[in-house]
Amino acid sequence: MPKGVGVRETIARVLGHWSEIFLADVPGVNPARGNGCIGSLIRAARHHQDHGTYFRTGESEFLLRMGTEMMKLPRPSVWLAASLSLLLVCPLTAQDDGWRTIEIETTEVTSPDVAVSPDGEWLVFTMLGHMFRLPVEGGTAEQMTFGPYYHSDPVFSPDGLRLAFVSDRDGSDGNVFVLDLVDGQITQVTHEPWAARPTWTPDGESIVYLAFMRELALSRYQFPPFAEVRRIGVSRGATETLSDSAGFFRSVFHLADGRLAWTVLEDLQSPRAATLIEVRGDDGTTSTLYLLEGVASLVMMSGASEGLYSRRYLPPRRGPEDLLFIPLGGGDPTRVARLSDPLSEEASFGVSMDGKSLYLGQGGRLWRLELPGGRTHLLPFSARVRLEVLDPVTPERVDLTSTTGGQRPRSILHPRLSPDGRSLVFGAAGYLWRQPLDGGVARRMFDGSGFEWEPAWSPNGQQLAFLHRESGEQEVRVFSFDEDQTRTLASGSRYFGLNWSPDGERVVFVEAARRAESIVAVSLDDGSRVQLLEATRSMIYSRPHFSADGLGLLLSPGRDFPPELGTLQRVALDGNSEPQALANITDMRDALVAPGEDWLAFRRNAEIWVAPLDEQPVTEASVRLLSPVGGQTFSFTPDGMAVIYAQGDRVWRHPLTGGDPVEIPIRLELERPVPPAVLIRDVNVLDFNSGGFRGETSLFIEDGRIRWIDSDRDRSPPPGTAILDGGGRFAIPGLFDMHLHTEVTGAYQEALLAYGVTSV
Repeated sequence: MPKGVGVRETIARVLGHWSEIFLADVPGVNPARGNGCIGSLIRAARHHQDHGTYFRTGESEFLLRMGTEMMKLPRPSVWLAASLSLLLVCPLTAQDDGWRTIEIETTEVTSPDVAVSPDGEWLVFTMLGHMFRLPVEGGTAEQMTFGPYYHSDPVFSPDGLRLAFVSDRDGSDGNVFVLDLVDGQITQVTHEPWAARPTWTPDGESIVYLAFMRELALSRYQFPPFAEVRRIGVSRGATETLSDSAGFFRSVFHLADGRLAWTVLEDLQSPRAATLIEVRGDDGTTSTLYLLEGVASLVMMSGASEGLYSRRYLPPRRGPEDLLFIPLGGGDPTRVARLSDPLSEEASFGVSMDGKSLYLGQGGRLWRLELPGGRTHLLPFSARVRLEVLDPVTPERVDLTSTTGGQRPRSILHPRLSPDGRSLVFGAAGYLWRQPLDGGVARRMFDGSGFEWEPAWSPNGQQLAFLHRESGEQEVRVFSFDEDQTRTLASGSRYFGLNWSPDGERVVFVEAARRAESIVAVSLDDGSRVQLLEATRSMIYSRPHFSADGLGLLLSPGRDFPPELGTLQRVALDGNSEPQALANITDMRDALVAPGEDWLAFRRNAEIWVAPLDEQPVTEASVRLLSPVGGQTFSFTPDGMAVIYAQGDRVWRHPLTGGDPVEIPIRLELERPVPPAVLIRDVNVLDFNSGGFRGETSLFIEDGRIRWIDSDRDRSPPPGTAILDGGGRFAIPGLFDMHLHTEVTGAYQEALLAYGVTSV
């Protein structure tokens, strides 16, 4: 359909008034970023209320000939609908700064925040990081925000002419912005490291919000973190802290009489968790309005003023939520609906001003609930989503294929002997290598820059399954030695635990999703896949592998399995038999059964423990320690008579029936890249002897090591040295550990310093 026709039909549908519309593209003009189309169109409409006015938008020129009734429509929001419709025909081209624009069409939405306009005619919801407007009865949703930003928590002002929301467009974790629905202007209101959950004061002059404080979190994984309740004037910008201290505040809202209320969580991590609903008086004092059992992710005033609505789950686990009505006149809360989708528990919902409807997202859809009964109605909608994206950039990897000089790898992973016992495949420096055991050197198996790990030989030794990851995409791949070709069996999830069926016709692995893990088998013949078992996150499987007859799976399940079923099971694939307990041993991880099913091996931390399988189920009395190291990398040799494992840069074969481990020499030397020399001037360097920072000095780094810290006045850096101006910043010599659980103390911290790790 021609663009002009699409614009005519869209405007006619939204406004019902139009005369003649002409559209002429202007070539060679870059498309506007952000709200360029919206803002310029609406501003032009307000300033040029005569016939035949040209509207220059930055992408195109629109010649609109309209009647005066159209220009004087009483509701400014109608102009927003028109401009949004026009925006969808703006040309989409690549940006000079690396961003490109894509469009998708959808009829589903993931975990949206939902807000209802005060007149009850419109919804605003979030999708893929942007805000969309939709009639309350459903229809075509119109995108309201654009650009490479993430938007959430929309809320209408009392007069319906502005929309407060949270966005990271300023580079923060989130701040409150206001979209003027009359002229399309977006204004930043707060300037916090992380602000959320805005709500308007009844007079529309200020916004109350939560200011989250990560620095007060008990741990990195604590959510929600501590927060303060703050208020800021929309026009004057003065910020006031309303809460006495920081706490687990979760939502803020105003009661019908104008008083401010908020929720604060207590005993969050225990089964006694509760949500305290408090009210702040005009004199600043706080009183308790209601004590709700469980964790309420959001509380909102009902439109009819007789109570509150809340989303609530009961600890200790997050699961299905209840949508509750909390009467303010006293009495117990009543369930309006059961919300089965746990992924959307943080999303907000909207209640109409007349108190008759509640709108929310569940299961990828938008719903209206009749109040108070909770009868549900699906809101059908469609939307064209415009997104700005950057193509993934593959990080530069160093060529490590040299075998003639350099240094040995510092770590060997997943050593696996071939079925004929003549070669070894292992991981080092992020790649897979193959080394013959007759004295040859190790050579890299595959080209490319992706990470490769967890190799698994097929039973006949003609194929090798392995995991591959590049640019965030993980794949299960199989390489054929005969055909010298690689094929992909699965992609897009997280995978581990590769193994083969005894006949070599299928590869089995664990496919991990957000809330569950599945054991999947993929046929090498036609690529078809079968889900063999499924588990919740608390029933995680480790290293599933086929039994020798191929009729069952051997696996060690997670903590939610009944203990009487054992900690190592044989699960029949016919679906008719009960799991068979092969072992019932405490603290058993990554259990493997030897190919002949006569030995069991597992790990405890870094230790490898073994036990014979002649009596089942195996108990603690039968196990013995085989090796104090190698537990993270062990596997059985093809004959099942030994365990092979790596420790650091060395690989060992350890017999099961007795005897010392025998080393398999690794013949691999990696070319060590030499970084250029760097001289950093004007820095304050930490002096470990004095326990403080020196005055400004220079620091010289060569061959990856700090050579000297001193004035460079009488020193000449070698040719090619990169010279940087430190600008008076502070430098801490030593190595940085970028992921460390700092609860460790004493000797562990001393060991870090002994190895040169000074910062974590």
